[in-house]
Amino acid sequence: MRAVISQFNESALCLWCNRTAEGVTVEFDDGFLQKGPLCWRCLQQATRVHNLQAQPSTETPRSPAKGRGDAAH
Repeated sequence: MRAVISQFNESALCLWCNRTAEGVTVEFDDGFLQKGPLCWRCLQQATRVHNLQAQPSTETPRSPAKGRGDAAH
């Protein structure tokens, strides 16, 4: 994942929070986000969300417990 920052914006309408704020024009190389302005706060949030989506799941699926109920006599 790579975020390409192409321009600093002193004041622009953020794509995520729809607020006018200082930030950058950014585009993620895999198409996660089209080229557009993000404030600094939303750039951090977008980067976190994208990293979470790009990581393989570390959770292993639970298998049903075997033998529960059969062993109680």
